[in-house]
Amino acid sequence: MDGSEIAARADVSRLEARVVELEREITEGKERERRLVESEQRFRWMVDGSDDGGWDWDLRTNEAFMSPSWFEMLGLTPGEMPCNAETWSALMHPDDAGEVWKMLQSFLEGRLRTYHLEYRMRHKSNGWVWVMSRAKVFVRDADGKPIRMAGTLRDITERKQMEEERARLSQSLIEAQRAALLELSTPLIPIADGVVLLPLIGAMDPARAEHLLCTLLAGVEQHGATTVILDVTGVRVVDAAVADALVRASRAIGLLGARAVITGMRPEVARTLVEIGADLGAIVLLSSLRSGVEYALGRAAPRASASSGVHRRVKVMP
Repeated sequence: MDGSEIAARADVSRLEARVVELEREITEGKERERRLVESEQRFRWMVDGSDDGGWDWDLRTNEAFMSPSWFEMLGLTPGEMPCNAETWSALMHPDDAGEVWKMLQSFLEGRLRTYHLEYRMRHKSNGWVWVMSRAKVFVRDADGKPIRMAGTLRDITERKQMEEERARLSQSLIEAQRAALLELSTPLIPIADGVVLLPLIGAMDPARAEHLLCTLLAGVEQHGATTVILDVTGVRVVDAAVADALVRASRAIGLLGARAVITGMRPEVARTLVEIGADLGAIVLLSSLRSGVEYALGRAAPRASASSGVHRRVKVMP
């Protein structure tokens, strides 16, 4: 056998091997195509048997399939708008679109393992609806790049509305509790005709200072008070906020014709007020609540009538 015959046989052997390889590749390709068709068919069956809207998107051609329920979920008739990514994008809420595309890109690039998003889409007649979208890549090219993906769209508007309602109720409850705590923290106590007492306990912040002022003004008007005792025995820390609250309260009380009396002023508290320059000149300062009550009762007691010689007692509230 000469060299030419050997080379020819070698060529035939290589050709036969290539034919076998091509047959195997064709068989494998047909099997992949069969599995893909079966997978797509199962997907379509699942979509048709549920209330979810199904979609199938070819990223190379931008062609898409959108199920009838996909359109109906948005108040559209099937096929009313083109089946492509532009329709999907046009129906997205402008505030959500940027994040949706960002998440989709991360998923297609493999930086996100799952595609699961909640966002808003325009309904033809009912404004915006919340949807939940899930998807997976069905086909990739030889380099592993996604070229086809499919998923579902589910209307979750009712669930979102319930969540928002729960959030509103929770916030209302928090505000009600806060208002109740503020009310308890600044109890206005009438102790005699024309005399009310407001014991202050704990820290003073801007919100509580404002509440204090409102409570005092309402109480002076409601009880016809001529003297208001602000007892600061329970205030351990005095700063500019507390000093400002006391000064504002005393001035407001004065505008209503009543006198402010601050009791329980410990030496360290008085020193702090002096250091921060608080103007307490128009306020009566007494060391104890007892002395404040005595002062207030003496101020509230009516003077004796010279003509009648009759004295009235000041009624102390229980």
